[in-house]
Amino acid sequence: MAAVSAPGQTATYHLHNEASAINTSLKKLLTAGPDAGSTTAAVSLKSLAVGEYLIKEFETQTNDPNSAGVIPSGSTLSFTVWMRKTANVGTVFPRAKIRLNNSTGTLFCTATGSIALTTTVASQVFSCVTSANISMVASDRFYLWVGVNLTATSSTTFNGELDLEGTLNGNFDSRITLPLATGVPIISGLTPSTGAINTSVIIAGSNFRSAQLSGSAVKFNSIAAVPSTWTSTSITVPIPSGVPTGNVAATVTVGGQTSAGMNFTVTPVPSVTNLSPNTGAIGSSVTIAGSNFNAQGAGSQVTFGGTSATITGWTTNSITANVPSSAITGNVVVTAAGGVQSAGIPFTVTPAPSISSLTPSSGAVGSSVTIAGSNFNAQGTGSAVKFGSIPVTSITSWTTNSITAVVPSAAVSGNVVVTDAGGVQSSGVPFTVTPAPSITALPPIRVQLDLRSRLLERTSTPRALAVR
Repeated sequence: MAAVSAPGQTATYHLHNEASAINTSLKKLLTAGPDAGSTTAAVSLKSLAVGEYLIKEFETQTNDPNSAGVIPSGSTLSFTVWMRKTANVGTVFPRAKIRLNNSTGTLFCTATGSIALTTTVASQVFSCVTSANISMVASDRFYLWVGVNLTATSSTTFNGELDLEGTLNGNFDSRITLPLATGVPIISGLTPSTGAINTSVIIAGSNFRSAQLSGSAVKFNSIAAVPSTWTSTSITVPIPSGVPTGNVAATVTVGGQTSAGMNFTVTPVPSVTNLSPNTGAIGSSVTIAGSNFNAQGAGSQVTFGGTSATITGWTTNSITANVPSSAITGNVVVTAAGGVQSAGIPFTVTPAPSISSLTPSSGAVGSSVTIAGSNFNAQGTGSAVKFGSIPVTSITSWTTNSITAVVPSAAVSGNVVVTDAGGVQSSGVPFTVTPAPSITALPPIRVQLDLRSRLLERTSTPRALAVR
């Protein structure tokens, strides 16, 4: 026969025909494979009442399995037996029992096959599950009862037959694989060792068994958690709701044995209370106010509609981030170091301002220019127009698609850029600053003296006067 435990520490035993050294009326149950040709054991079933009947008993020898601890409730023993009935009469099912030490020892479970025996020798596969934790000391051994369950009788002579030995793991090699006792579970580390409710924690250690069985549990203080993975050395589990903030003890229980507690610090969940502004274009800067953001570290991030943003400032209650490219309207979520997320706060992504034309596209300082485009939004704090690097000081009108501005003093040829009230800039459009008109010289002016002056000139000197 073969018995397979629920995933965990197991040992495979083969049924041998040699007499036990402990009780010679029993046969040996050994981890070694067959060491003889196939043989049979049988029980006569002629004219017997309905019920179970023993064919043969087996036991492990001294100091086998030498396994101290607990076999947890929910451990599965799956049996494969080579059996038959010797005549085509009656109705017979295979049955097996595992106990500690002897026929009156603690019962693991009783397994009965669902397929009735025929006159052909065949392997029968069936199982049973422990319904309670079974404690073992190092000196405890395994006892195996193999027989049949008779459900329809016959007065014809016939037997229930068990076949054993033969070919290793092949024909007639009846064998069992039993769960072994597990020592007290031991926690060696928690990763991370701090986190908020729902933080996923990996518990490293030993003696956890390779799957969570009935009665196995992880608790933080007295509050049970629901593990997502469970192996013999590692358990992954989220911090359950209701665990208080501060230091708590994480424990693992397997088979009624509970580990020593290991300290875990529960931190508050980050909370976003305000976004300033709560609308903006790609690239605009947003201040996120709240609490419990903790220090920026591994796993810290801010997302806009699911897209991660560039962080320019981070404190425990305020974060400054730029709206990322490809962001869409949706929730802003803060993830603190360790992966704990806040609830989302809505943010509307607006298009950036865009300049389509300048009228005129050149002009002198002091001249008026009309800037046509879109998404300029309402004029407000932060709204601005620059010619090159020089800000405009005189804006005579501002609508969502048209701005009239005066070319500022000291402006030079370069790009005109519009910045909306949220601080988002448009792309630049070239503007040429032309020089203002200036007078560099006056033409010659001829002055003719009046007639009286000419007459005086003639009487006083024969020389003519010319004034330029």
